[in-house]
Amino acid sequence: MGAIRALRRNSGFLAILVLLLVVGYWGIDPLRDRTPMTGAFQVVDGDSLRRNSEDFRLQGIDAPELKQTCEDATGRAYPCGREAHQMLRRLVQGRIIKCESTGVDRYNRTLAYCRAGETDINGTMVSTGWAVSYYSLAYFLTELEARNAGLGLWQGAFQSPADWRADHRHSLVQDGVADGAPQPD
Repeated sequence: MGAIRALRRNSGFLAILVLLLVVGYWGIDPLRDRTPMTGAFQVVDGDSLRRNSEDFRLQGIDAPELKQTCEDATGRAYPCGREAHQMLRRLVQGRIIKCESTGVDRYNRTLAYCRAGETDINGTMVSTGWAVSYYSLAYFLTELEARNAGLGLWQGAFQSPADWRADHRHSLVQDGVADGAPQPD
């Protein structure tokens, strides 16, 4: 009887695990069969890039907003949005980036999986803990590993980027961020 209750309690997790195994078995690659765009990109924030005048949103991840703060392990506030931005800059700066589009979001940004050589930029943002998996089975286990290791955002407490945006929508609109991406550096 206890085993049945435990199975019911964990059925959501088991369903996700089975789906991940199926995806892995058939070798579904989020970077396959896409139209690539290659070149130098500017970093806008922790999950957005710009090339020429085209904005790119990294598919499958969500990073803290530039103005977002989080708490470290001691409860001290730190600028996690800036930290995520800096991590993405380290991955992109001075490198040729290849982004493969998966579509366009509601702000007319190109949704993309991006690589710097063999490095999956989207996945690295999640594996280092500076972004969370965002409706993506591809990065679900990666996020669990970062969380268990206490990396990046997982070193302390943080509000999910989506919740933070919802709570700060008014100030983001005033800054011109909610209806598009902020300016890159």
